[in-house]
Amino acid sequence: VDKLTAQIAKDQAQASETARENERLMSRSLATIATTHQKELQDEKSKRDQFIADVRTGTVRLSIPVQACSTSVSPNTPASPSNSPEARAQLTPEAGATLAAIAADGDDAIRQLNACIDSYHTISTVINTQR
Repeated sequence: VDKLTAQIAKDQAQASETARENERLMSRSLATIATTHQKELQDEKSKRDQFIADVRTGTVRLSIPVQACSTSVSPNTPASPSNSPEARAQLTPEAGATLAAIAADGDDAIRQLNACIDSYHTISTVINTQR
């Protein structure tokens, strides 16, 4: 019985140490993911801020395609878009900056979700390796 009790205590101690090591591994991995994610967010914020500043000053101009007015005589005759260049409307600097900010917010959300997925896979790998 003493031999069995000693073996159980030894197995418990080893399992406990393995769990602590896995916990340390997961913590280090999650910290690395968080650091990488923060750096990526900062880098992209710098690029976004510069782009938005360029849009506001007019250095970068944004435009969108628009439907051209038809010059056909008959109301039943559609205009042929292949015969004319694409009509475009230039956005005001403020509208362009607003749209760029909306797109950037979406990009940030995608980055956040990717960091969450990376974290999940890291934890899942450690847990599955331990089995």
